Amino acid sequence: MRKNPTKTLVLTIIGLFIFSACVRQGDYKLNIIFDNTEGLTTEADVTANGLKIGKVEKIGLLRDKIFVTTAIDKNIKIPRNSIFIIESVDLLGTKTISVKLDSVETKYYKDSDTIFGQLQRKRFLNDSTQLQLDSATITKLKPLVDTFASAVRDFGKSLNDSKKK
Repeated sequence: MRKNPTKTLVLTIIGLFIFSACVRQGDYKLNIIFDNTEGLTTEADVTANGLKIGKVEKIGLLRDKIFVTTAIDKNIKIPRNSIFIIESVDLLGTKTISVKLDSVETKYYKDSDTIFGQLQRKRFLNDSTQLQLDSATITKLKPLVDTFASAVRDFGKSLNDSKKK
């Protein structure tokens, strides 16, 4: 019986590919402690400068804090003193952990390090945008808001009247 080395090589390569795809190698764990996670899920990404560098693996309770375990790509070195912030990435409330990298630090986080994270407080406005209305704009908007409030009030009354009948 004669063996086919090409067939054996191809099957070996396919087997190694499937094995490497099944075994998740190349990640290291970082644990982040938050006061509140506001809807962060295990499907959430970890990003740095808009690039996905990892994923949230586990979320649990540790006394009165939230303990989040992340898997970070082994090729990404995160400098110590970097800031980990939970941010909303869209109007639907999808959350991500965004890493603000420290550009000065020369020491890096290692596998199983624990970090304290922050929660973003601003909603739908980036850091450079501020919503300011001058008094003329407020004067113009007030009648519109009053009309809208009156319409909602009238709609509520009509619903109540139709229920009574």
